[in-house]
Amino acid sequence: MISLLIPVTDVDEAITCMIEAEKKCLNIDRVNFVLRFNSADVDNLSRISEIPEYSLCICSGDSKNRADEVNEMCAVACGEYLMYWHQEWRFETRMWEQHLQGISMGCTATGHCFINRDIYRLLGHYSLHENVNQYVFTVGQLSGLLGQNKVVTSGETKTGGFDGEANKICLDRDVQLIRSEIEKTTPLSTGT
Repeated sequence: MISLLIPVTDVDEAITCMIEAEKKCLNIDRVNFVLRFNSADVDNLSRISEIPEYSLCICSGDSKNRADEVNEMCAVACGEYLMYWHQEWRFETRMWEQHLQGISMGCTATGHCFINRDIYRLLGHYSLHENVNQYVFTVGQLSGLLGQNKVVTSGETKTGGFDGEANKICLDRDVQLIRSEIEKTTPLSTGT
């Protein structure tokens, strides 16, 4: 199962996102939608009953940085794979959920990243940076674990490096954890 981690800012947009994801997948039962609402967003919270009844987890909290929100969503997600997803993004590739299987840490052809739950457990988080996809991409690339696949998505995302000593310390820690795990057991796969 793949968990799509979606911070909700607009219920209508979130519902459209879920319906569009279903149209492009082979088996919607393999997808778990994790929606996070800001607890102060009374308008959107009051509309939860309108959300389609897919495999669904809903959480809410106070406004924090994006990395904290995503890590909170991972804690309640039930998928083997975790993928941060903006409600405005769309999958363009049919059977997209099938193409993400078997890769420990990867990114779509258009730069949207995902990780296997084993990586999440190893690191203890999904991301430590506000730019979630950029962090996952950079850790995966530096550790040599980042796998690419042919899934095409729409929506802008950034990948690349980070500035600042604190970011480099976090990246170095995560990269070393992954490399040491690869050296010990080689259970992780780039899918190549």
